[in-house]
Amino acid sequence: METLKANFEKRAIPSFTTKVKLTLISSCIAFVALTSCGGDDDSGAANCGNGLWTLSVRSELNNWFSAAQAYAGDQTTINCQNNKSAGQAYIKALEGIKACVPNLSLADFEQALEEAKIEINAISCN
Repeated sequence: METLKANFEKRAIPSFTTKVKLTLISSCIAFVALTSCGGDDDSGAANCGNGLWTLSVRSELNNWFSAAQAYAGDQTTINCQNNKSAGQAYIKALEGIKACVPNLSLADFEQALEEAKIEINAISCN
């Protein structure tokens, strides 16, 4: 039983709190996607108006999901590193769409993003 507990504790799969935070972030993204206007974004930063930003975020999320599944199935150092890198890429993609988040939700979005970044960076792949 101790061996099972030790193996379970070594797993670097995103924790429950990380999943909750990412669900919150995804909900914010979905909200923005459903409520955004069709006009052009003059700042040129994230191109929020036409919803193309959702494609890059979704792509990075799918990559992270695949890496997490691979690591859950085979807990090697390389799979751990791939999982961590994919998580970091997803966070970077989310940082790129901050301009699309409504001001009312921006503080929560940034806080959840920072907490998720800390947790992903804390994953040890030794």
